[in-house]
Amino acid sequence: GRTTCLPVALKQEGYELMETHDGTGAIVIVDFLIDNGFMDIPASSVYTAGPHHALFSLSLTDVYRADFGFSTDFARIEGLPGVYIANQMVARPVDDVDDYYDLSDSSGKPLVESRITFNGGGLWQRIPAPSYFNNPKCNRCSGSTTSCWLHLNGMSAWDSMSSTLPSVYSNPSAPGLIMATGNVAPTGLGLDDDLDGTCTWLSSDGGVSWSDVGEGAYIYEYADWGSTIIMARHPGNKGTVADEIRFSIDYGRCWVSIPLFTALVVDNIRIEPDGQRPRVVVHGKACRRSSNPNCSYLANDTRTSVQGIMYMVDVQQLMGTKMGQCASTDYEMFSIPTSRLDKTPACTLGKQMMIQRRGQDKLCFNGPDYKRPIPLNTTCNCTQADVECDYGFLRNGGKCSPLPKERMPHCPTLESGSYHVSKIGKRLVHADVCEGVQNIIPDTDGKGTRTDGGDDSGGGGRKHSALFGFFMFMLVSAVLLGIFFSWWRFLATESHKDSVRDVASLLVSLCVGAYYWVVEKIRGRPSGIQEHDLGYFQPLGEVPEQEAGIFTLK
Repeated sequence: GRTTCLPVALKQEGYELMETHDGTGAIVIVDFLIDNGFMDIPASSVYTAGPHHALFSLSLTDVYRADFGFSTDFARIEGLPGVYIANQMVARPVDDVDDYYDLSDSSGKPLVESRITFNGGGLWQRIPAPSYFNNPKCNRCSGSTTSCWLHLNGMSAWDSMSSTLPSVYSNPSAPGLIMATGNVAPTGLGLDDDLDGTCTWLSSDGGVSWSDVGEGAYIYEYADWGSTIIMARHPGNKGTVADEIRFSIDYGRCWVSIPLFTALVVDNIRIEPDGQRPRVVVHGKACRRSSNPNCSYLANDTRTSVQGIMYMVDVQQLMGTKMGQCASTDYEMFSIPTSRLDKTPACTLGKQMMIQRRGQDKLCFNGPDYKRPIPLNTTCNCTQADVECDYGFLRNGGKCSPLPKERMPHCPTLESGSYHVSKIGKRLVHADVCEGVQNIIPDTDGKGTRTDGGDDSGGGGRKHSALFGFFMFMLVSAVLLGIFFSWWRFLATESHKDSVRDVASLLVSLCVGAYYWVVEKIRGRPSGIQEHDLGYFQPLGEVPEQEAGIFTLK
């Protein structure tokens, strides 16, 4: 097996492992507690391994983990390699000053903000709120003079022991589609700061732009390889009852409502694992008419058992002859756009990836026999978007700063010489295939192989040289020891022996003193390191955002 190295000695509460999109690497999510002097705040840190799969670097810290949840708010966006969404905790601004500080210095509930990355965790950014709202109540930034951001519920909200809310959801059968519940908020507010502003959100371009598709919380599912979206009211934290089911056949632009004869409290929407057919099962339980007149129980019903209710929704049957089988001309090539305004295909992980999907305005079904072609990839030139901080480095604004070597743990991969860390502290993101890496990383190929003319033998020559040197040292030591033993046994007088004993005692005392001095230096704080700098290498310590630059806010 391969030895895995992380840049800190972890004091963890637990681990989570997540496969990368290509299935050849892993992301390590480490749970821990932040002690701010008043309470322990559960949190997680995310470590990515880069192209070597074994040398992990910090990608994002202080990731949100609810008190009564079982999961960390970190989601892999299926079908779009390199795209992830996470919720990060930051300390709330104080005295109306837009300035964030260390969570361990805060005394109140932390602010939870959503982040998205399009390059496998190399760089994280906030999610801008939409400029137009379909439902005015979803716009909680109206009248605000600060920037407005979108914050989405993660798995900790869905797995919560208290009230649940649907979380970020994607499916490889529906490339580009992401749905979630959440809220928009101006700078200084975050997720759940305004429960009345909870809405349901949809992105059809891989997370670049978003729109509100439902006021309140809905549960959702994709069908017919992503051509059809179906959703229903979810009880959320208000116990809302569903008396209709909505579906869209144009990626959320328009919605059709189907009234239900009997209302219900929806648990979930189910579809077969591969999402091939345009039909789903909506299941839940009966409700009382005090909530909705279409509920099956009277308001004063006292029964203890609750009746289950299930609906089969077949969109193809509902549409009748209006939608047939898709032809080859009904498909488009989708790619993540550069921005909300620039629809040019973006380079993600060093390539423009074009995925076939049904066109937004085409009224047809893919059908169960549809086979999506392999995506078409065009390689891009390497830019700073293709790199992350190498092992032993931490992002600090636009550069990667080295962690103090005094506290770096033992790493056999580096000591064997099989991997070389770049002098500028950067490497390619896992699965990145960009061309011209030498233009941004001058001394390695971005994967641990030196390109600056240095020794790239993988450490074999050094190991042989070290072994030979050790052998010669032992041989010379043995010869000298033999000479000393012969002198001591046959030639030395008692006066000589007493002198040797005195010198030996002095040397032992000096060696013991030197040993304890070294130990104290190792355990102590390196010179020039301030108190908050310990966050760089203490077990999952916190680093002030303005100094660590772990994520990009703008």
